[in-house]
Amino acid sequence: MKRMTYSEALREGFRVVNRNWQLVLIRVAVAVLGCLGFLFIVVIPLVIALLLLGVGQVFLSQIESSPDILLTRYFGVAVVAGLLLLLYILFAASVGLYAFAASAGVIARTVKDESSTFSMRVFFEEGRRLFMPVLGFATIVGLMATGAVLCYAVLGALVSYVVTYAKSQSLSLSMFLGVFFSLVGVVSGVLILFGLLALTVYGMAAVSLKGAKPVEAVTETARYLWRTPSAVYLYAMTASLYVLLSLVLALAGLPLRTVPLAGLILGLPYQLLMHAVQGYAGLFVLAVSFVYYHRTALSQDAADSASGRGSDTPGVEDTAG
Repeated sequence: MKRMTYSEALREGFRVVNRNWQLVLIRVAVAVLGCLGFLFIVVIPLVIALLLLGVGQVFLSQIESSPDILLTRYFGVAVVAGLLLLLYILFAASVGLYAFAASAGVIARTVKDESSTFSMRVFFEEGRRLFMPVLGFATIVGLMATGAVLCYAVLGALVSYVVTYAKSQSLSLSMFLGVFFSLVGVVSGVLILFGLLALTVYGMAAVSLKGAKPVEAVTETARYLWRTPSAVYLYAMTASLYVLLSLVLALAGLPLRTVPLAGLILGLPYQLLMHAVQGYAGLFVLAVSFVYYHRTALSQDAADSASGRGSDTPGVEDTAG
């Protein structure tokens, strides 16, 4: 099977996203729902609780300057606020993960079947199908990321000890080691970050397209990325474009903050527009990765099965002989 080029993957990714452009609206709706959820789950209950306790404007101004007053005078309210915040985080994470899993499933359907079209029925079907596998896969990747951070912390402590010891021996040596370890840390950190992100995106492709289990998705995706480094390069390119676009949008919105009234009026529509554009770009990155994985993984599976048949043939011939 002919290896897919980057230009083909990009064109196919645009086609997949454009056939499911409604996912952008769902992404914006999820963001609005998250804001409303914070308002109704955290803010309004806390305001009602403070009003019932007779907290006035003077005490609220004191909380802004010294938040520890709330812990000393209204410890119960602080505990309730923490529980409400935890409840909101669970709510927002669940809704966001469900929407992400459903979006990945819809994109996977279009990648496998070009005639597939978007519908809310398909969206909810894919959400129910992929929510638990995606949750398990995200948990494994999160544990891997946590392990990487802990390793970095331990190595950072060791490097700090080595640099401190070298400083007692030679100032120039300590400066050289400091710069060297800093560069190594930055480069390795970027590589590990892109590696984990690539593992996440292509692992989602394995879960959505192949129905792989969470652990199986991690192992198969790691093997796939090792055998197909071009997939990592493609993701690094599209992810860099996404980061660049987000940076441009953020810088473009800075002038709105300098205008007091107009900035307040136009700020919310611009935030929604920026979220929609970022949502489209994020779905494009996901679609391109899915398309490339689907094409290249199929070719690898075909090659593996062909080599397996080739290895079985000589055995049959030897037996016949």
